[in-house]
Amino acid sequence: MIAFVTLLLGLVSGPRPVEVASAGEVAEVVILLDGAEVARLRGDERQATVDFGSLAPHLLEAVARDARGHELGRARQVINLPRGMAAAAAEWAVEASSGGLPTVVRLVYETVWPGGVEALEATLDGVWLAVAADGLVELPPYDPGEPHLLAGSVRFASGASANAELAFGGRFGETVQTELTSHGSRSLTSGVDGLRARIAVQSVVWVEGSWLPDAIVAAGPRAPVLAGAEPGLAPECPATY
Repeated sequence: MIAFVTLLLGLVSGPRPVEVASAGEVAEVVILLDGAEVARLRGDERQATVDFGSLAPHLLEAVARDARGHELGRARQVINLPRGMAAAAAEWAVEASSGGLPTVVRLVYETVWPGGVEALEATLDGVWLAVAADGLVELPPYDPGEPHLLAGSVRFASGASANAELAFGGRFGETVQTELTSHGSRSLTSGVDGLRARIAVQSVVWVEGSWLPDAIVAAGPRAPVLAGAEPGLAPECPATY
């Protein structure tokens, strides 16, 4: 289980601190920038300084590995690409787990606009949960054999908002995280034992002559990979989600 605690939405250049959160059998986290290793975190280390250089598009990845070097999960962010006027983002970071499933999570978030947070909310399978001021949520007991959906939302004083969802248990197995923002979201749904899992596209990215979905955070080594692609400037997107 791996997620970025530092969400980089605005324009980014030069050295910046990048924090991640991981749980389970993670022995080390490798930070990649455009496919090249820039930092390696071991033990309790969870923060590294990444030099983004001059202002340019980048793909930032955090790869969680076990003690044998096997990949356990991967989180991604696309840096310095358009995210819309109401840019905001949120995701779930797993702080503690048992049997590969989350027990304590934290809602992390960021926005490009000034102003504080007005509200943090969370539900597990539609039941409201208590959310601490720092976004920490202790999950109540649940059946690991059944699929569950953890939903969170953050509303900022600027009017921007963002949502995050984490699916786990049952046929989901390991957690599958989706990142939703207030800009250009569309949903793809599929039935899983009566539970509908939502994956949203927060924006679009011009990569190698085609418009592609923006960064999607997903668990597991078979998650989509943009490695080798070279994001760059592109004409105005012809479609809006």
